[in-house]
Amino acid sequence: MHIDEQLKRELGRHLCAIVDGYTQCEAAALLFLSQSTISAIRRGDLRGGPSLARLLRVIAKQRYSVEVHFKYIEPRILRPKIEPTLTVVRYDRFGRPIN
Repeated sequence: MHIDEQLKRELGRHLCAIVDGYTQCEAAALLFLSQSTISAIRRGDLRGGPSLARLLRVIAKQRYSVEVHFKYIEPRILRPKIEPTLTVVRYDRFGRPIN
């Protein structure tokens, strides 16, 4: 899986957590997305769905700050190729991380 697909999946997962407890219709109205898009996001099917940029905009409109951090990976000799990793952390209104 490519890192952009992984990021879309993680953002979709956190978006689902943000609208947890809402029906698909209510979530669609809140996020300005179609009901079928909400259904696909909840199923984890983001192929052909909203773009990465659109997911970021939708999350930002829900009053979440979006930050991107880069961390250099030190190359190691005689080690297998290091794949880039992705971590998405959502915080509550008190600044505590939510899993």
